[in-house]
Amino acid sequence: MDVDKKVRFNYGLIISLIIVAIPMFAWKLWYPFTGLSTWDSFLISFAKIGAFGGFAMFAMSLILSGRYVFYEKLFGGLDKMYIAHRFFGTVSVILLFIHPFALSLLVSGTSVTDAALLWVDVRDIAILLGAVGLYGLIGLVVWSIVTKSSYETFIKVHRILGLLFVAGAVHAFMAGSVLEESVFMQAYLLVLTVAGTVTFLLYSVLGDIMHRPLSYHVARAQRLPNDIIEVILKPRVQTMRFSPGQFVYVSFPTFNNAEYHPFSIASGRNDGELRLVIRKAGDFTEELATLKDNIHANVKGPYGGFTFFSSRNKKQLWIAGGIGVTPFLSGARSLRQSTEAGKIEMVYASVENNPYGLKELEEIEHKNPSFNVTHLHQDTFGHISLETLEHQFKDLQERVIYLCGPPPMIAALEKEAEQLGLSKNLHFEAFNY
Repeated sequence: MDVDKKVRFNYGLIISLIIVAIPMFAWKLWYPFTGLSTWDSFLISFAKIGAFGGFAMFAMSLILSGRYVFYEKLFGGLDKMYIAHRFFGTVSVILLFIHPFALSLLVSGTSVTDAALLWVDVRDIAILLGAVGLYGLIGLVVWSIVTKSSYETFIKVHRILGLLFVAGAVHAFMAGSVLEESVFMQAYLLVLTVAGTVTFLLYSVLGDIMHRPLSYHVARAQRLPNDIIEVILKPRVQTMRFSPGQFVYVSFPTFNNAEYHPFSIASGRNDGELRLVIRKAGDFTEELATLKDNIHANVKGPYGGFTFFSSRNKKQLWIAGGIGVTPFLSGARSLRQSTEAGKIEMVYASVENNPYGLKELEEIEHKNPSFNVTHLHQDTFGHISLETLEHQFKDLQERVIYLCGPPPMIAALEKEAEQLGLSKNLHFEAFNY
């Protein structure tokens, strides 16, 4: 799903961690520890932290799976929000596993049978639902790690999370002794339950019913050199307003399947169309070239915080690698005429002699003094390097650097940016799908 695996501290992550931490530790205010040994108190604390922390993280993972615009802005991009979604989902599995593990240690000294039944007991609906939620979640996490599924399969399996969450929520309210003593804990977990369940229903079950997509049709689909497929969509009624650098989710209900796929927008914001440029990377992208004119398309968006013209710093450096040129084409096509020389410098690295969009970028350069593009062929210049670019652009430290390209390129330049003290200048969004 995402290329950048690092969980980054930002306003969205900090707020999410606070929301999760409150029930994780607040239960201690109401739990009767009187008369318990140190060991029993430790195991009970371990079990409760696992239960409430794991449940809260599971809920937060579901909430982050919804593409809430206000939350996306807090994270600084949908890719970073999805990374946090995966982080909370993975940690929730660990914490939820700790819950029965600590409880079984607590009772194992008196009854091995009772300890075993804490893991699954078909006679106790609360324990059974808890086991279904826990084992189902473990199975999904393991599956996502060991398999490389298609986007369609990933989305379908991902929808099971909501059902597992509901099972875990019922278990929590049926078996939670602390909830019986604390109205605050009841209310807090109820809010998290509702938020997680509603998000699951709105984005995974009801989908288009609650979030009406814009109606478009295919104006042209064509196969271009270097395994590039270009699809141009025209609006049937309403034209989407977007900022260059953003992306959309597109579905073709009568073609192949109705699943939504994310694509960067390559058209200018005033073009009145959506131009999607896709490099062939599987059966679905290959079949896009066979789209017939006037086929219906549902479009959701726009999404993403990778926007160029929202930056206060007018001096920018755009670095594109291969098909990563797509958002920069949108930006270049949207540029206003300016006489400010060198305002936006663009470096386009490729393995092709005549990569997609280069000719048009050079035409824009000739018409707009504020925009300059430099093509770097890998065979001649090698892999792109910030250290090399620093010699070419003496004011690199003053520029906002936007980066879009293949995962290895992003990883290498991000590491180099840290070494050169340019991390705060660097901006990117990255997805595998």
